[in-house]
Parts: sequence; structure tokens; C-alpha cells
Amino acid sequence: MMRFFWGSVSLVLVLSLAGCDGGISIRPKSGGHPYEVLVTGDDPAAVALLKSIIEKDAVPGLPQSEPKFDVSTVNGEIGQVIKYARNMVVVVIDGNEYTATSVRYERNVFAEPQITIYVGAPSVERLKADLERTGRTVSGLIERFETATAISELKKTSDRKVGKEVAKSFGVDIYIPMGLKPVRRSRHFMWLSDNSATSMRNICIYTYVGTDMSPETVIVKRDSILRVNMPGETDSMYMRTERKAVAQAAGIVENGQVRTVVKGLWQMEGDAMGGPFVAHAVADSVNGRVIVAEGFVYAPGKKKRNIIKQLEAALYTLK
Repeated sequence: MMRFFWGSVSLVLVLSLAGCDGGISIRPKSGGHPYEVLVTGDDPAAVALLKSIIEKDAVPGLPQSEPKFDVSTVNGEIGQVIKYARNMVVVVIDGNEYTATSVRYERNVFAEPQITIYVGAPSVERLKADLERTGRTVSGLIERFETATAISELKKTSDRKVGKEVAKSFGVDIYIPMGLKPVRRSRHFMWLSDNSATSMRNICIYTYVGTDMSPETVIVKRDSILRVNMPGETDSMYMRTERKAVAQAAGIVENGQVRTVVKGLWQMEGDAMGGPFVAHAVADSVNGRVIVAEGFVYAPGKKKRNIIKQLEAALYTLK
């Protein structure tokens, strides 16, 4: 076990994090991996434009640059093979059908889980003029879909026994991914890990007194709590937040609760260990405390996007 002792675009934006439909599906299973996207359409120039904007941005808060999506393209109509893609963007250029750039989506049309996003424009020139806003909308839909899909999967596969341990200790509900087990705990702190030697997934849950959930306070509390509860091999080693690499948002509403989200990099002071983390903080006004659930990854030399995204999906279930 590793010892830590670290204005012209018509947009459709609604995609509930509640996830996929229940029951038994009669559709085939979609192909591909999370965050893989296929862009298709009859106009090669339009397909190339959508590909360029979707794959442009990198995931914030990772030690090495990784794209938000792995994007491939196919020109032409939707064929028998590509229609089973997990995330599909269909681009249609038609001056008779469209007077402005529009975005709409459907879920589980050909397979499950699947999102099919249709981008329509009267011309390639109009699509190009609206590309930034259209790209943000398409990227947002795919990200929400992937999070919803991960949560839906967690509902079926999470470790309920460990979840009950967390509920007993903190009075909260959260879906814990299978394989994570408690390795350190105290009255107000619990560290769960899979202790993988190559791509270690971790979730920490802890509380602090008060109601201040400002991003600055969450970071300060994070550093003080983890320094005590996750020291290194010597007294001079401890986990801390890399302050220059923090992305933050306050006032996010999920599960009917306002939460603060902080993403960035952790580092083991005095050691070479480090990686990405994401923390969600919610207020427990009844007990005068703030509850924080965070996921962090230690996977030297490996891509970390999908691992940290899976952990973040678990954090969204915190309530």
C-alpha cells in the first residue's frame, strides 16, 4: 500500500444529470470509450470545423495537457457501423432548412448509452461565424452526458457496503466506485483508495466547522486538514494544493444543494508525488459544518482525464 501519510445561435442546453432511463434496454450497447466523439456529415469543410472546435480545449487541472475529447471524423451519411458511436455529432449544411445555426440533441437513438447532437446551419460561412458558441454548446452537452452516464453506472455498480460506512460516519449519501476501500479514518476524516500501483484512485471525505464555502476557504481548509491526516514518510512531507493551478466555481446547484467546486493539482511537499484533484463542498447548516468530498489521482506517466472524471461523477452524487 502506498503511504501518503496528495446572438445568432439557437441552442438546446438541458441535459439532466439524473442520467439514463431505467429499465431493460432493447437497444444495442454503444461502441467506444467515454469522451470519444465522432463527427460526421455530408460537407467535409463543416465536419472539419466542428472537429477543430470540439478538440481545441484541454481539460483544466491536469498535470499534462489532455484534450477534453478524442475526436474522429467520417464524411457522408450515418452508416451501419458509425451509428453505434457513443457520442456522435451530425453536421447538416442546408440553406433551405436552416436560417440560423442551431443545435439539438437526442439520446439513445441507435444504441445505449448514446447522445446524438445535430448541428444545422444555412452555410459553412455561417457555421464558421458561430463556431465558438456552437462549440461550447456541443462540448457542454457531451460533458453533461458523460457525467450522467457515469452516475447511472455508479447507481448499478457502486460499493454499497462502503457507502453505508460513509453514511454512518458523516450522515451523507454518496456512490463510492467499486474497488475503493477505507484506508485511514478519524472522527471527521476518511480516506478511500484502491491502492493501485499504476493508476491509484482516491476519495477523501472530511468536514470543517462553519458555513463559509468560498473557494478560498475550501482550499485553505483542504490544505490544513490533509496536512494533518495525510502526512508523508517524514515530518517535512505533506500533501498541499498547487495554488497556481486551481480552477474554481461557487454556487453550483446539484441534487438540490448549492456547492463549491475546486479543481487543480495536488503535490506532496518534499516529494515528487502529485496529480489532479477535484473537491465538492456542501453546507450542512443543521450541524454548522461544511462537508467536502474530493477525488484525487496518482498515476505517474499515465493519462488521467477519464480517471478523474469518473471520480468527479461520484462527487456529484453527494447529498
